[in-house]
Amino acid sequence: MTISTHQNTGRAAALKAATRAAHETLDARMMAAGPFRDAGRYATYLKLQRRFFALVHPLYREPALKEAFEGLENLSRLAATDADLATLGVAPETHAEALSVPAPQALGWLYVAEGSRLGGAFLAVEAEKLGFGPTSGARHLADSEEGRGRAWNAFRRQLDAIPLTPEEEGEAVAGAVAAFDFMLAATDEAFGPLPESA
Repeated sequence: MTISTHQNTGRAAALKAATRAAHETLDARMMAAGPFRDAGRYATYLKLQRRFFALVHPLYREPALKEAFEGLENLSRLAATDADLATLGVAPETHAEALSVPAPQALGWLYVAEGSRLGGAFLAVEAEKLGFGPTSGARHLADSEEGRGRAWNAFRRQLDAIPLTPEEEGEAVAGAVAAFDFMLAATDEAFGPLPESA
């Protein structure tokens, strides 16, 4: 990762602003898919989540990123999602995708992956209505020991502290946008595209 004297001005906030439209589009698309309508659609949702977590999993083991984020390797939710699928009796699907991006872009992907934990509180409530909880079927949505807010703030502070050049800041934004675009396309693949009138 390139180290520079660029002064950090709140990278997480900048990424949030830059991806607001993409985030809102994905949220609306996901809710339209009805992933918590029944156990079958929830299983489809889990396979979708597994696809994303498998894609970003290598980032949690990247030496330069592990140096920047304390305990990063322990934050991957791939194993938890596999356990959730096993609870439902569903075998994990494998995909040919392999995420290989420069470190600045990786920051954008990690921002999206870790930021999704905040919305996990709402999703956990919906999963519980289907009988799935933090120890069975919805492990990947479980709260952390320190709480979602504190965990996110710790991640955000470390993200904001990484010095990047202006060009690298743009790459981080591009990575975050790419992550949302990937999930939107993957959601359409998993649940089928919405009708034109939707």
